[in-house]
Amino acid sequence: MAFHRAGLVKVTKEKLPRSVVAFDIELDHDQVEKELDRVARRLSQKHTIRGFRKGKAPRSVIESHFGRETLFEEASNELIEQSIQEVLKQEHLTPIGQVQIESVQLAETLRFRFTVPVATAMVLPDYYQVRIPLEVAMVTDEMVQRAMSNLREKHVALLEVEEPRPARQGDQLMVRMAMFDGDRPLNQPEEGQELPQTTLLLEPDRLVDEVYACLVGGRAGETVETTARMRDDYTNEKLRGKDVTFKIEIVGLHERFLPSWEELPDLEGVEEGLEGLQKHVRENLENAAHQAAVQRVVDQFVAYLVEQTDYDVAEVMAARVAEQLLHEEEQDLARVGLTMEQVLERQGQTREQAIQRLIPLAEKQYRTTMVLSKFIEQERLSVSNSEVREEIKEILRGHREEERNYIRKQLSGPHREMVAQALLDRKLRERIVEIVAAETDVTGEAGGSRGS
Repeated sequence: MAFHRAGLVKVTKEKLPRSVVAFDIELDHDQVEKELDRVARRLSQKHTIRGFRKGKAPRSVIESHFGRETLFEEASNELIEQSIQEVLKQEHLTPIGQVQIESVQLAETLRFRFTVPVATAMVLPDYYQVRIPLEVAMVTDEMVQRAMSNLREKHVALLEVEEPRPARQGDQLMVRMAMFDGDRPLNQPEEGQELPQTTLLLEPDRLVDEVYACLVGGRAGETVETTARMRDDYTNEKLRGKDVTFKIEIVGLHERFLPSWEELPDLEGVEEGLEGLQKHVRENLENAAHQAAVQRVVDQFVAYLVEQTDYDVAEVMAARVAEQLLHEEEQDLARVGLTMEQVLERQGQTREQAIQRLIPLAEKQYRTTMVLSKFIEQERLSVSNSEVREEIKEILRGHREEERNYIRKQLSGPHREMVAQALLDRKLRERIVEIVAAETDVTGEAGGSRGS
């Protein structure tokens, strides 16, 4: 597309992939000459030219003294900078990266081409017609009982067996377990090192049947051996259906003492007794089931928006996000005493290659972020200061009195933005469900749609 601007003879605009716009600019002869005159005057004022007072040497003398190329270079730099700013302003473009000048031709006129990555407009699909059922899984009595048993396990007491005895159901064993596929070790330690110790709970539903059977009756210091055919649903796909040999050294044995059911409510700080604790557990499970259903709806809706929204991610933005992802990996490595340089050296990668590896994930993350930002803007979702204050009060209610002053200072200061973001995220999720979800029970019968 070609058009004219004041002071610019011709401007041609071209949209390129990856949110890049190119402009071909041509400035007229008079404007170039005026800029050459200004450059000559500036040089005359700055430098002493023999035979002339400062600022009085004519342009022809300046050109002869410094060279015509010097004047042209300075003049073109000024004109290019001014022209770029004028074009971006007139076009209402917001650069998101560096302007790249690709070619410059200066003769009677000045011609040049520049490209710039810009923030582009985004149009979301008509998501008001989308319907995604909110299918909340039913909480069964069995699930409640399993959760109650897990709570009981939290308060288990371990006692070393004073008199040596054989292992029996319910004991907790410390073992070193070697696994073999025929003669091939499956978990061989590094040279000079022992197999790591593993904790096993001696219960039939926690272990492979053959392993459970060979450990019952074993004693600390003994090594037992058995072979078991792995189930077709075994976690390690490569071992499914295979015969695996286990050689297990029993390092130690502890007897486990679980609190009685009557003791459990007090241990959990519940005053309403066992029935009250069961009710509390069921409510937690139901809330978790509802939140899981909401998350499925949100994930499907966001995936739909991202897939149906035509948005070209600029290379510069993908690179920035990839850099941030790599920085997060560096922080994770630092927590375990490693550096990114060590890991990259082992992998035979450079930092630039590591960034390129992350580009696809970075593009996906950035596109998702931009789509959600547009959705929040269209739905006019926001969080007020009063809402943040109320949320902080609600958070404080869940803490002991002696903790509240410190937590209040943190949430009102450095972590206030986190509270606001969590509130906005909650509103986002609620709005998505309101628009697209028809709540159903586990049989799939609709409970009525909300929104339109």
